[in-house]
Amino acid sequence: MSSIRPTEVARGIKPFERLAEDASRFTGPATSFVVCLLLVAVAVVLHLTGLPVRWLGW
Repeated sequence: MSSIRPTEVARGIKPFERLAEDASRFTGPATSFVVCLLLVAVAVVLHLTGLPVRWLGW
C-alpha cells in the first residue's frame, strides 16, 4: 500500500497544505532540533547564573 504525499500531487494543493509541508521540511531535520536545544540550553544557563536578562521574562 503506497500513499501519495501532497508534494507528489502536481495541482490541487491548497495554500495551507503547502505551508504545512514547508514547515515540516524546515523543522524536520536534526539541525533545527539542535538549534532549538542550544537556545533552551542558553536560556537555562543564563537563568542559573542569575544574569539579568529581560528577554527571558524572569
